Amino acid sequence: MNGWLPLTDEIIAIEAKMKDWRKGFVQAIRYKVFANKVYLAIPAEVEHLVDRKLLKKHKVGLIVLDVKRKEKREVISAANIQPLNVSKNNLAFEFFWKRKNLRDLALV
Repeated sequence: MNGWLPLTDEIIAIEAKMKDWRKGFVQAIRYKVFANKVYLAIPAEVEHLVDRKLLKKHKVGLIVLDVKRKEKREVISAANIQPLNVSKNNLAFEFFWKRKNLRDLALV
């Protein structure tokens, strides 16, 4: 063992798109390189355009945001997956750890 101790059990990545859900889907697929769960987030107005079967097939969750009602819904739960690249997963953990520590230092 190399002494690496992750700070959390999972990284969840969310790609948000206002209109073109397909571009968001492609980006969400890319996040599978480092994330344990991936979501596409879209406004309620374009929910009817999304191919839910495609998202389920690729284990991408769907979050719908209704700005008018100030609500969000998890329409499709994201599957828990093994990241495709463990090194990038570790790098993402490190990135967020550094950001958290810098934010904590700024509050002092």
